[in-house]
Amino acid sequence: MLNIFGLVKMINTNKDQFIQKDEVQKFIKKQKSPSVFNEYLQSINDQVNIREFQEHMGQIAWEAEEKTGSEASIEFKKKKYDKEYEKCSLEAINEMRDQAYRFHGHKTKDKETFNVLFGTLMREAIKEGNMYNVYEKLEQIELKEPITMEFIKEYCKQGGYDFQLPKGVTLSSDIDWSNSEDVFYYLSFDESTFADTPREHLPENYDPQQVFDKGKTLGLGIDEAHEKGYTGKGVSVAICDWQLKPHKDLNVKEYQCGEYAAQVEEYFHASAVTGILAGQQTGVAPDADVYFFAEYQDRSETGGNDMINALKSIIEKNKTLPENQRIRVVSISGPIYGEQEEAQALIKELTDAGVWVLSSEEFWNDFGYLEKKDPMGDADDFNNYQINHPNDDEHPEQGLYVTSGNRTVPDPTNETAYRHDSRASASWAIPVVAGYYALACQADPSMTPEKFKQLAAETARVQESTTWKNPRDQFEGRTEETVPIKIIDINALLQRIEEEKLQCAE
Repeated sequence: MLNIFGLVKMINTNKDQFIQKDEVQKFIKKQKSPSVFNEYLQSINDQVNIREFQEHMGQIAWEAEEKTGSEASIEFKKKKYDKEYEKCSLEAINEMRDQAYRFHGHKTKDKETFNVLFGTLMREAIKEGNMYNVYEKLEQIELKEPITMEFIKEYCKQGGYDFQLPKGVTLSSDIDWSNSEDVFYYLSFDESTFADTPREHLPENYDPQQVFDKGKTLGLGIDEAHEKGYTGKGVSVAICDWQLKPHKDLNVKEYQCGEYAAQVEEYFHASAVTGILAGQQTGVAPDADVYFFAEYQDRSETGGNDMINALKSIIEKNKTLPENQRIRVVSISGPIYGEQEEAQALIKELTDAGVWVLSSEEFWNDFGYLEKKDPMGDADDFNNYQINHPNDDEHPEQGLYVTSGNRTVPDPTNETAYRHDSRASASWAIPVVAGYYALACQADPSMTPEKFKQLAAETARVQESTTWKNPRDQFEGRTEETVPIKIIDINALLQRIEEEKLQCAE
């Protein structure tokens, strides 16, 4: 048995920032059986990069097991070190669990019960060779108890700022929801959710159909821009995300699917970001030419390979296109995974060729996102928006803001269906910025990301907004003081481009 206290003592005397692999290896060789427990992880929580530590310890224990012939076990890696599990860190597993809870938490009585269920299904999925099968297993579990507002309120208290009502579920007409207006602003639902709910059982100031219908437009002048002919026509954009299902709202010019993305059935995220950027009814740039690259969005080697290959494919695609039809912006609603040196080299190659690679890292350099104060309010009223998440917690006034929450987007469960998503997130904001950029490129084919950001700042609408007391835990409430923030005014930006073109013509 591993001398856990000896290992802790040895590591705690190490002055480096994280565990040195060779030193741990030397220590483990002296033990009869390589075994590391969760107590050890907790003891060094504040001293090391946990993900890096997990990767090191997993490899060390695996090598030790091979040499000693005994079974190694690290609690957060699970015994036997299934290859699929090795590819995903504890952090990623927790992200999966939290996402799964958002969509399927209603199938258990509380979060603790759900976590036990998730762990059981995850182990089953791993044995089958694909940890992402856990989502499919959760889909198959039938709803045993009615969803109550008490459950939703408890969910929200635990940090779930958006509650995803199950697809196709009609809420009971017997439940009176009229005194829960605050929670309704965090609900996500489809067209059938409230079909049988009497009007008197809904909050007085809340009409689900109005929220659903108004969510199809971005607002803040985008309809006016479309009426002027700025729809992204003639501009090519690329989207890198999970697999995409066909939908009447989505017009994709070309679709490529990565090797590993093809193995994972995850569609809602891709449908939403594509609809926001270029949906026929829901998009910022509905006439843009969309090149879609499905990739496995994960920090593992498989996810990294898909991302690297997608970037390479975009470079090669641009070589085959006429100069005026080349992809101008790549919208990635997440980080750029893969071997970082290679990824950065590819991004530089794209950037040098005039392509803006807009991932979450790039987004947070300059942008933040908003939510509506009133989902049924005027979508074009700049006063109806407030900060959801700033790009800088200490200086929120330094960012450029776009709206993100309360969007009605294509639902991949049916080619004609839509779903209202109340959540505000960077995932939903990134395609807004990419869509704005497509409109700017249509207005001025010589547009660059730097010029776009400059014009966006110069023409932005300055509004006062409160902020969350703690942006990562919105339910602590908002501050009483306001800060002036810059909201991108796409009409003013396009008007500035027109004025500059006239000046050059003169």
